[in-house]
Amino acid sequence: CYVLFSTLKVSLVAFPLHRHLPPEKETIDIMGGIGNNLDTVRATLGDNPYQYHVRKRISGAKFRSVVAEFAGYSSHYRLASNPIARCLNATLVFESAEELDITIRDCNSSRFEIPDEPPLPFADKKWKNRYNKTWLTSDDGEKYLYDARVGGSPLEIKVTRRETKEPIFWLSTAANFTYSEQYLEYQTPRLTPYVFGMGQRNFGFRLRKGTYTLWNRDTLADLETGEPGHNLYGSHPMYLMREREGRFHVLFFRNSNAMDFSLTDDFCNFKTVGGIIHVKLFLGDERPDTAIRRYHEYLRGHRLLPFWSFGYHQSQWGIEDLDTAERIVRNLTYFGIPTDGFWFDLDYMYKRQLFTVDTDRFHLKRLRRFIRRSGMRVIPLVDCGIATNATSPVYVNLLFSGRYIRNVHGRPLFGWVWPGHVIYPDFSAPDMTELWSSFLTDFYTDFPFGGIWLDMNEPTNFCHGECGRDENMDIMLDKYRVLPYVPGNRTLDNMTLSMDSRIWNGEEHFNVHNFYGPYQAKVTYKALKKDLGFALPFVLTRATFPGTGRYSAHWSGDISSDWDFLAVSVPSVLSFNMFGLPMTGADICGFYGNTTEYLCSRWIQSGALYPFARNHNHEKAIQQSFWSFGPTLLHTAVVCLRLRYALLKQYYTYFVKSRGVGMIVRPPFFEFPNESKLGRDEVLNTHFMLSDQLLFAPIVTNRSNFTVVYLPDGATWYDLLTGARFGRQNLLEERSLGIFVYNPLNMTPPAYLRGGAIICMQGVDYATKSTKYLNASFKVLVGLDEVDQGIARAQGEILTLGDYDERNIERNCVGDSDCIYKLSSIFKPNEHLFSLEFTPRTDATFTDFIMVEALTVYGFHAQGLQLDAASNVIAIAEIADTSWRKKVKAHIEVLDLSLIHISEPTRQAEISYAVFCLKKK
Repeated sequence: CYVLFSTLKVSLVAFPLHRHLPPEKETIDIMGGIGNNLDTVRATLGDNPYQYHVRKRISGAKFRSVVAEFAGYSSHYRLASNPIARCLNATLVFESAEELDITIRDCNSSRFEIPDEPPLPFADKKWKNRYNKTWLTSDDGEKYLYDARVGGSPLEIKVTRRETKEPIFWLSTAANFTYSEQYLEYQTPRLTPYVFGMGQRNFGFRLRKGTYTLWNRDTLADLETGEPGHNLYGSHPMYLMREREGRFHVLFFRNSNAMDFSLTDDFCNFKTVGGIIHVKLFLGDERPDTAIRRYHEYLRGHRLLPFWSFGYHQSQWGIEDLDTAERIVRNLTYFGIPTDGFWFDLDYMYKRQLFTVDTDRFHLKRLRRFIRRSGMRVIPLVDCGIATNATSPVYVNLLFSGRYIRNVHGRPLFGWVWPGHVIYPDFSAPDMTELWSSFLTDFYTDFPFGGIWLDMNEPTNFCHGECGRDENMDIMLDKYRVLPYVPGNRTLDNMTLSMDSRIWNGEEHFNVHNFYGPYQAKVTYKALKKDLGFALPFVLTRATFPGTGRYSAHWSGDISSDWDFLAVSVPSVLSFNMFGLPMTGADICGFYGNTTEYLCSRWIQSGALYPFARNHNHEKAIQQSFWSFGPTLLHTAVVCLRLRYALLKQYYTYFVKSRGVGMIVRPPFFEFPNESKLGRDEVLNTHFMLSDQLLFAPIVTNRSNFTVVYLPDGATWYDLLTGARFGRQNLLEERSLGIFVYNPLNMTPPAYLRGGAIICMQGVDYATKSTKYLNASFKVLVGLDEVDQGIARAQGEILTLGDYDERNIERNCVGDSDCIYKLSSIFKPNEHLFSLEFTPRTDATFTDFIMVEALTVYGFHAQGLQLDAASNVIAIAEIADTSWRKKVKAHIEVLDLSLIHISEPTRQAEISYAVFCLKKK
């Protein structure tokens, strides 16, 4: 059932209401210790005609709840058909020391609530325990990070961080509060200017004052302005907020209906047209990622995707036939562009109908041969609308099953997309996975795909509601045509289905619209996993909602080929990492309109570092393959993609290490939260880190070949390619103002290694055609960081896999398995000793086979050694014998050291650690 209520709520409604008001200041202190006088605050709230007064209270070991009766003087909000709720049940549940659940329900009326089932987020104690989540009992009160109270006249809910006394949530029915049939509004304080989230939108990473609409919608090249109506393909009603004392928390508004979120100087205001008020708070500490990780745990994490999907992807709408596809593949090989994914848009379909192939242009036998010989995974586009073709077994079987979206009369709802009239599968229906899997399995026989690309699944409908519906009857038949408030100032059925259409259990699209894409992603993922045998299925979806990351990757949708959209691409990647979909990226060089060589060159510098890196554009735009312009773009693309592939196994290690929670791509202030310069918009929107080790600052504006890089002062940094050092103690004034960096085209973007980090890179050249050509040899790069008395240390991690096959990864790296080795090094200048150790992360860590072919160490000059003045680098250029079966000799240029000793020189597949010792001759 989609409308769920707790037994607690039902019990509360059974209590008779007292006919007298409680004392004015009567409240319940949940955990005690607040005691703030609220009269001053109440005096500023004004007279709200929709306030409530508490009539009954009940409490337990892990909850507090009240029943409040309407005490206002208006019977409805804006429309006579929109009555005010006369009785509210406000409940606080203490889910853990850091998490609090707040619900406000209508005592007398059943309202839609998000169901507790995947792919949607819900509290899952069993899953959280996998990550050692502590669930508190009644005698653990002293461990809670928050104090909370509910009660009063008028009704208030206040949650305060216990340590700092800051009100991280404060709802009062006397302040911008309304609870009616089709309109809910509440507000809570905005503590600082640093609020992030409430997407999806093409905007900077930090939210500024304005109103932001959330409602999944197909739209083309829409830039956010802070005004209603710029909602995009996904809805994520959560924000991360920095508090005044420097701590962070996440607020998640667990509501799926259309909403507007307004940000003022003092308040965060929510307005929605359905559901209930259900708020979840996740308290963190001074590190923003702590609160984000707790939110991701609640989402049950994001799924690990196959290694090949982290390679580069080539796509284009307008590949007319297999001759065109084969020519593109030949060019990719000829120009030395490593590529792992080749994508087909609508072009391959017969009359743009799902699960068909136009055999005149894409002969099946030749298509299968193309897929086999390309050496790539080939991914087809799959929309959601099924063409109304009576000869199509897909259409006939869907009709026969009854698992489709129905109109208000119970008949199939007809929409209009690329093939013409369509009906829409109901992906939330029971056993829909089996039906959808049968479609995919039959399709796979003709088109052996490597993954699935889900598009138009908001869902899109060019008819705006229902094709053929009598417009004169809309107001009578569709009660959602006239609402007391319309988020986004646009009818909700614009570019989608009628709000009164229904899914299998009778629930209306008005409530479940934002779930359509996530349910399709879930059903597709399960079909690939269960029936087609994909160990790590790859699904890419456009429409998203919290929880989608468990089943799919994401791309930012249809953007323009211009500088404005390049500028918002990095914030988009950061936002979706925060939303729990870290495998994300924007179409490199843009999708809609004509790009230029300069724009595309700058875009590949940035896009080569997106988690999901794909070049894709519109059929009516000019060609934007990297060889389509001139040598500048081609050379820039090659060097940037080779850097990507050189880092790819390290990049993938960050994802495996995360175990599905936390931000892999993150803004620098996540690591250095107390450095104010990192909170500037020019840093937030252009700088990003991979895990806690690498920092990048690509140029995303059409200005010059120079940029300003703001390196955090709290660490030593090294230029990734040259080893140039930026220490903690020197250049502080200059670094606070930024470092002026020359970054022309034909180069990789500014990239820096954090002192104290070890990363593993690989050699990539013309012969590296895809991830299949990456061997098990690594070039280990160490960035030293002085920790005490001249001793320098560094650490890192890498997967100990010789084979990155999907089944090998699933068997050895996913779930309870572990395949990560820790790397640690120490340099003691007085002893002339440098050591590099490989140790398993756990006793059960899987050990396969890797080789170290080169070692580079940055930062020796900081330890007082006599180096060439122009160099900070000690490098082992080659290691002749990489099998580790005997002592290895190498030439070390800078320090004139030549003897490398490896203790316990056994076969690498069997070792638990190895030590390189560098000694003077």
